Amino acid sequence: MNCVTAAELNNLGALHLQGGHLRTSLDLFRDALSLTLLDLEAEQRSSCCNDISDESRTASPQTSDEVAACSASPNQAASASSCTEEADCLQPSPSSTAFVQSQAINVIPLPNAYSHDPLVNMTIVSSIVLFNLGIVYHLKGLEGTNESSSYLVKSCSLYQKSQVLLADSGVPLNCTGNPVIDILSMAINNNLAQVFFELSMYDDSRQHFEQLIAFAVTVVPARYGDLAIGNLIDEQKSKFLLNAMILHAPKLAPAA
Repeated sequence: MNCVTAAELNNLGALHLQGGHLRTSLDLFRDALSLTLLDLEAEQRSSCCNDISDESRTASPQTSDEVAACSASPNQAASASSCTEEADCLQPSPSSTAFVQSQAINVIPLPNAYSHDPLVNMTIVSSIVLFNLGIVYHLKGLEGTNESSSYLVKSCSLYQKSQVLLADSGVPLNCTGNPVIDILSMAINNNLAQVFFELSMYDDSRQHFEQLIAFAVTVVPARYGDLAIGNLIDEQKSKFLLNAMILHAPKLAPAA
């Protein structure tokens, strides 16, 4: 499994991003993504082989333990990880750019950090790394150069791919109780809304702000089982909602 190595590369990229080393962080995130995609392909092949093998046997009922193991959802995951690891993944950067989730999200280097299903876990890890790659291009797009627009478009594409993977993993459109996944869900919509706003695509921006608001109102600090983590999630949620209130572009009335 490349999961641990990918997590280390991602987290090193997050450290370099916080230090403003965009080129280095970009290379590290790309390397991390390559490893997660290799694991995803391997898990998908394994899943297909298991399906074929199961179909060739006489069907037998699953025990309750087997059902629980197969249906393990992301909000049940991360039980093996400590609250310290989760807090490290979520700590806000003091140098964060206004209105943009500009701190990369760390990956917990455990094979079942986000789900007991290896395929689901690697899908979520890939989503995190894609989001982090999107941040790099987003920040490059805010530098005001001739290529700013193309960087913003690239960041938008990466955020969208991250969101698709997160949806494919079965993560619901409301609070899961997993702090990393919930921050990621809100941050994707926040940054997508921000990019669309910067590209003057106000309808798309509004749509993602509305999705952000709909998710954020389901987030309750008590669900996270740790006061410090719950307060941190609530603080980040408040920042996202403030951003939505400020930049939620009004619908323009048609010209007479």
